[in-house]
Amino acid sequence: MLRLIYLYTFQKYGLTALERYEKRLEISKPVLEAFLVWLRENEKITLPKSLLGKAIAYSLSNWELLTNYLLDGQCSLSNN
Repeated sequence: MLRLIYLYTFQKYGLTALERYEKRLEISKPVLEAFLVWLRENEKITLPKSLLGKAIAYSLSNWELLTNYLLDGQCSLSNN
């Protein structure tokens, strides 16, 4: 799912910050919402100490940071 978001970062398409913001809300936000549903569903059935359980816990505990880039078209999805 997150790979889809990277495909639609819109940085390389010459869009303004406002246009990137609007595209993120249109395309990336539903992907992130679906990912959050998946995380919450699978958190219940995954062993917390397994690698997947740890990844789910990490994602949920950092959800606000993960979704910050939706708030502003000038924010970058990655710091790399």
